[in-house]
Amino acid sequence: MTQEKMLSIIIPVYNAEKFLIDCLNSLVNQSYKNLEIILIDDGSSDNSRKIIHTFMEKDSRIVGYFRENSGVSSARNFGIQHSKGDYITFVDADDWLDLNAYEETINQFNKTDCDVVLFSYIKEFSSTNRIPEILPFKSEEVLDKNRIYNDLVLNLISFDDETKESIMGAIWRCVFKADLLKLNEILFDTEMHYAEDLIFCLNAFSKSNSIRIINKPFYHYRFNTSSITAQYKSDHFERQLFIYDKIKGLFKNNNDNVLNDRMNIMMLRYIINGIAHICNTSMTFNEKYSSVKKILNNKRSENLRKHYTIKSTKYKILKYNLPLITFLLISYINKKSKKRMSN
Repeated sequence: MTQEKMLSIIIPVYNAEKFLIDCLNSLVNQSYKNLEIILIDDGSSDNSRKIIHTFMEKDSRIVGYFRENSGVSSARNFGIQHSKGDYITFVDADDWLDLNAYEETINQFNKTDCDVVLFSYIKEFSSTNRIPEILPFKSEEVLDKNRIYNDLVLNLISFDDETKESIMGAIWRCVFKADLLKLNEILFDTEMHYAEDLIFCLNAFSKSNSIRIINKPFYHYRFNTSSITAQYKSDHFERQLFIYDKIKGLFKNNNDNVLNDRMNIMMLRYIINGIAHICNTSMTFNEKYSSVKKILNNKRSENLRKHYTIKSTKYKILKYNLPLITFLLISYINKKSKKRMSN
């Protein structure tokens, strides 16, 4: 009988006592048994450490590491470097998976010599509000290197439709061959505190020769609605520009016109999201107007107006530097979108 290959599951933990037990129960009870469950406690001050110790005593597959707070990217890198599995995946400590998730995933590796298997997920807003997010591919479809770039990598940056959100670059929906990550020295960028998953996925997928799709929503992503309405972050737009620059750097030797077009659409989406973020705050009208004006006067916004032709009628106003009209229009679109989501 062939020995089952080991899957290493890397879980950074930081003050996760509320949901950690549910998360770990969904892992220790997986139908696929050859697991290494790596928990990196990143300086928790709640009962997370106690929960980890309790599970370690019950299940020898769980390995716990306890460190001072260094951030999620550093914790994941530590997990990769200490993993022993043939495959590597990641889980967030407040989420959970279907119990057959990894059995079905490893079966896909057995069918095809691929570098990554991707599956879909469910956004869990509440027990009564759950939205499946299905990948735009056929189930059990295999992407070769050409399709990985054209149908996955480019669509992680942006779709060619300016009004459409890109594919979410989330690492917990992926199972990677360990050799893909380790031989190519693919790690998380510790300078990033936002969208680090996206950069990691773009890097890993670009190095992959074959990716297999499972269009089953195995992963349950606990969507924190409070984070959407959190206090305004004055550097929100600057953070997005930082992500943009990181992606530019990743593809600095790529002169593809389609990639350049998608990067322009990404910048357009970042401008729209930056203004929408301002609309959601409790700032005064004058403060909002001033913040929108700052975004539209940014050099990146000026360059977009000069070098990119906006196709969407909805956002044609962004061809011009008209802060007041732009603010009112995006505020209106944003309210309509939130109303549609609540229904």
